[in-house]
This record gives sequence, C-alpha cells and structure tokens, in this order.
Amino acid sequence: MADPKVRFDIEIIVNGEVVLDSDTARLLREIKRLGSLLKASQSLGLPYSKAWDMINHAEKSLGSKLVETWRGGGGKGGTRLTREAEKLLDAYISAESRLAGCIGPMFPRFQPTREPSVIIAYSHDHILELATGLLSNDYSVEAICSGSLRSLAMLSLGEADIACAHLYEPESNSFNIGYLQKYYIEDPVLLGGFKREVVLAFRSDLTVSSVEEAVELLRRGRLRLVNRNPGSGTRLFLDYLLRKHGVKPRQVKGYNNAKYTHEDVVKEIALGRSDIGLTIRYYSELYGLNSIPITWERYECFTTKNKTGKKGVKAFEEVLNSTSIKSLIEKLPGYRLF
Repeated sequence: MADPKVRFDIEIIVNGEVVLDSDTARLLREIKRLGSLLKASQSLGLPYSKAWDMINHAEKSLGSKLVETWRGGGGKGGTRLTREAEKLLDAYISAESRLAGCIGPMFPRFQPTREPSVIIAYSHDHILELATGLLSNDYSVEAICSGSLRSLAMLSLGEADIACAHLYEPESNSFNIGYLQKYYIEDPVLLGGFKREVVLAFRSDLTVSSVEEAVELLRRGRLRLVNRNPGSGTRLFLDYLLRKHGVKPRQVKGYNNAKYTHEDVVKEIALGRSDIGLTIRYYSELYGLNSIPITWERYECFTTKNKTGKKGVKAFEEVLNSTSIKSLIEKLPGYRLF
C-alpha cells in the first residue's frame, strides 16, 4: 500500500455555506493575476465549464457576485474580481499563511486538461443543451450556462466562441441587436436559433387570470416570486414587465430569490416554496404548472466573423440547423422555428 497522505484545507463559510475553499481561492488568484477567466482556467489546467461552475456555486452561496466581465473601446476588457471577492480572497490568504506556518506549503490538486474544440456560452435552454450534447459526441465542448449578458460579454472578450442570448429591447421591440453593439461585438454572425414562448408560471392550485392581476398580487405581497439570476434575459424581461406596470423590485416578495436555470424556477414553484415566476412554456408544462402566455422571444446563437472557420463552430451551426433539432423545435411545447 502506498504511503497515506494527510491533506489540510481552509474553508470560508458564510451563513452555513462554504463560499471559498482552496480550489476556488486559487481560481480567484489567477483571475486577478491574468484578468481573464479563460486564461485562469487554462493556467490551472482546469476545464472552463468547471471554473464557471465553481464561480456560480460560490456566488450562489454568498448571495453576491465575485467576478464581473467588462469591455471597453479599443479592444480593452477582461474579467476582474469584485470588491467582495477581493475581501474574501484577502481573508483566505491570511488564513492560508497562518496554516502554512504550522504545516508547511499546501499543494495544488488540479490536473492538466486538453483545450476544448469549442466554447459555448449560453442562456439556459432545453433545445440548446440537447444540441451541445449531440455536438459533444464528436467534439470536446465547453458549454457554460452563464446567462445572456455574460454570454455576450464572453464572446466579446474572446472567452467564448459562441454566445446564445435572448435579450429584449423594449425601445425597438426586438431582441439582441442593440446588445451586440453595447458589448462591442464586431462582425457578429448569426448561426441560428428559434423562438420560445415566455410565460408567467404559477402553482397548479392557484387561479390568476391575467398579467395585470399577477403583477398586482406581487405588488401587494400576496404572491412569492422566484426569479432568474442577474444578467439573464428572463430577469431583464421581468424587470421590464414590472416597470411597465409601475411596480418596483423592492415591492416584490422573493425578487432576490434567484435561480440559474428555468428548471430550477419551476421546481421551486412545484415544490410550493414559491408561487410564481417568469419562465418558458416548455418547463412550465413539464412540471404541470398553470401559466399565462406573455410573448414569443427570439433565442439566437452568435459567433464572430474571425471564428466562423473554426471546426467546432461550423459543427455547432450544422447541429443547430439539423433536421433532428428542427424536428424537436416543431414538436416540443413552447418552441417554434424562425
């Protein structure tokens, strides 16, 4: 038998949840040093999707953001730590220094990993995840469920090859176009997409007859909302609906109860922990919820002109526009072809 080894670790806990351990701390250090989540994950030999999962888990446990992507003119931009992350990392480094003084240096656990064929940043969707699953049969795929805004930011920064989003623009009654300009995405190329039906889903034992009634019940605190994560297209659309009816987020019970996927939203309602949430029809029907139709949105996947020759990008475009995916779009509830 090989000699047993003892490993010590440091954990920072907030409200009973582990927010920072040695792996996440190393990731934050590399983000701070390199100014890029992609470069940080590559430096650590860490799959990019795993890096995103670590950040998302820590942010969910903490209840606030640890990293932010930004883009300025002249090709400048990157990923940087928030003030909250800086404070946590400083606390971790201090504790690590005290522990190392007692037991000696601590050793990394990450192992090298191969570079993915294609990196896809997307807003949560059932069809998109089926498409990436098909693509992964032949290619090494990093699929990051990062939300619409982060997905476009990652494409702009070169941290993703493809970004899939559904960002509504009330001024022009359109989707995504203005956000592509806002994030300085030069020469965007639309690879494909589909339409999804957005609904207000609520518990099967409730009766709500209209959007106006639902919003009024939320304003009066009679219904508990479950929301999507900041930066998601669905959350931004909900904010638009609330503004349209003169309701402020602080008036809504559960506004800060945020979930990263549509399925998590409908599960929360089905389990009775919340009463209502904005989601897509497919998941609402899957869990047997009542719903009120809101609109049909465009869910679109983009790349940039300089990435169109990449094999993984071409393959994704083929899968997204394949007969099998189009057949699913036509059959599943709440989906349509363009």
